[in-house]
Amino acid sequence: MGDYPAGDTNIYQSLVDILQKLLVASEGVKSGDVVSLVDEIYCQLWKQLTNNPKPDSVKKGWQLLSILCSILKPNPKLMPPLLEFFQANAADPTELGQLASYCLAWINKPALSRKFAPSLKEIVAHMEMKDVPITVTFPIADTVIHIKPDTSVKEACELVLQELGIQDRVGFGLIAGVVEGSEAPLSNDEFVCDVVSRWSRTTQNKKMFGQSDLLSMAVEQLRAYQPTFYFRKVYF
Repeated sequence: MGDYPAGDTNIYQSLVDILQKLLVASEGVKSGDVVSLVDEIYCQLWKQLTNNPKPDSVKKGWQLLSILCSILKPNPKLMPPLLEFFQANAADPTELGQLASYCLAWINKPALSRKFAPSLKEIVAHMEMKDVPITVTFPIADTVIHIKPDTSVKEACELVLQELGIQDRVGFGLIAGVVEGSEAPLSNDEFVCDVVSRWSRTTQNKKMFGQSDLLSMAVEQLRAYQPTFYFRKVYF
């Protein structure tokens, strides 16, 4: 895998596109071809991190690995040497060691049933090793909750209830519109990050990746890069 300039979004967009195709192909029982392709991506990134004298390239490789680890897992046969590599690099006291530890935490988690590859906001959160800030609109005010890629709608609702201090919790839910004008209650078991990803892949929002400066922004500055989430009573 080649090296890429720090502000270039092409490599991130390429990985997102590949992950989306693999997620679609792997619905149901994973085929051998899909598993082989996932392993190939892991190996290519692993190769980029081995004996690479360019710190920026190494950092980018770890960031890409963190995205991959959160979405698709490698073949179990590849796991032992990969874990050994992650553990060895996690001992590094620099930011690269922190990224290796972050990847190690994600690859040790159970595989998620994600339907969509990460959105821009989720990618930047991975790059910064942070949770994803999501703005939620409530009738009296907006609030911000911080979620992980595996946070479900039900879990997000609990976070909003805690943030707002609402005691009577019955009937509340999240409502969002992936396409403008099509707002509807979200399923409790849906991943919030999948909702954001689905919204970002609609035609009017794909242009986001054309702005090369977005990946250099802090995740907190990307407030507009999500659908509008409404929190209100969905049944009484």
